[in-house]
Amino acid sequence: MVRPDEEVEALLQEDADLIAVTGGEAFKARAYEKAARSIGGCSSPHGAIPRSRRSPSCRGSARSPP
Repeated sequence: MVRPDEEVEALLQEDADLIAVTGGEAFKARAYEKAARSIGGCSSPHGAIPRSRRSPSCRGSARSPP
């Protein structure tokens, strides 16, 4: 059975590929790829952990708003 995070990772990667293939803006494709890697690199499902208790390693490099 596929974990929800794996589905999200695959969808984000697919979107990145579609943006790149259709000649979309490169920064958008990279953003989707980066998001896919962040979701895929986490060992526990994001939905199972309250946001306040998530490991810093699961947050990727996205910054929180000030």
